[in-house]
Amino acid sequence: MKKVLIVEDEFSIALDLETYLLQWQYDVVGIANDYEEAVHILETHKPHLALVDITLKGNKTGIDFAHYAYKFAKIPVIFLSALTDEKTLDEAMQARPFAYLTKPFKEADLRNTLKIASQQYDIIKLIFQEQRYILENLDVQKLAWEDSFFVKDKGKLYSVKVKEILWAEALENYTVIVLPDKKLIANMLLKDFEAKLPKEHFLRVHRSYLVSIDKIKRMEEGYLFITDVPIHVSKNHKDELLAKIKVL
Repeated sequence: MKKVLIVEDEFSIALDLETYLLQWQYDVVGIANDYEEAVHILETHKPHLALVDITLKGNKTGIDFAHYAYKFAKIPVIFLSALTDEKTLDEAMQARPFAYLTKPFKEADLRNTLKIASQQYDIIKLIFQEQRYILENLDVQKLAWEDSFFVKDKGKLYSVKVKEILWAEALENYTVIVLPDKKLIANMLLKDFEAKLPKEHFLRVHRSYLVSIDKIKRMEEGYLFITDVPIHVSKNHKDELLAKIKVL
């Protein structure tokens, strides 16, 4: 049974949504009427899907929550909104929703969208399970500077050359692998990914960042640069970094 979070600040609409979902054999894990409550339910109950109104009580919107939900859990988010202006739609699309249903929506449209979103969740879950298996079963000793491995991202397997990695970044329970031409998301913790890379070429400079020492272009005021993106160097790791690089 799929777990669904409802984020809706109009009580009557939230009640109607809950009634529909229960009839369709979904498990409603909570109803939130603002951003903070939605985040709390998301982190506590870990729903598989979310129905999200764009206009919420408080300073933050449903779009803000959808951004967080994508970062935290990658779950399909279905927007429900009476807003149809181009500006709102453009902002909503930046949050990578699964669908955008306009209020008042048809019951059949909601039901069909939920069915497809449920299937999408199953696909995402399978992809990350397969990806975790691929990465966790890598032989750490074989990952040298010249080696390659595969990462599964959005249903496709990408070959990654160790020597092309610019840096890796922690994203909740995932690791973002930054390459010269793209970013890939690996379903494993940064510390586990770090253990598979050659220590002579990679160094943790912050609890959220692991960098390729060879790719560092410059350093200034507590940050290092591999591209134009500043990467924070924590005080705990600064001395180790300076010991690894050659300073004239």
